[in-house]
Amino acid sequence: MNTLANELSASENSGVVFASAQGHEVSKEHADGRNGAFTKAVMEGIAEGKADLLKKGSITLSLLDAYVVNRVKELTGGTQHPVMTRPATITDFPIAAVK
Repeated sequence: MNTLANELSASENSGVVFASAQGHEVSKEHADGRNGAFTKAVMEGIAEGKADLLKKGSITLSLLDAYVVNRVKELTGGTQHPVMTRPATITDFPIAAVK
């Protein structure tokens, strides 16, 4: 999985990759079949606007990453660590507007 994420985010492919956990970790899922910690954090960050950490009315890649990393750590007691990779050629940009 690490290899795939690295290939997708290589500069010649120009892709941004969000992964729910590091390669040696397991993603935590709810026993009742609901979303796991990573999906919950992404949904809160975008749909609920919680990743607008600077309160400017928009969410960038970096803000979403910061929110998700901290929220997943909180939800899993520090046992899961999401990762975002992107080539250096892709600068931070807005991905969502907050109402």
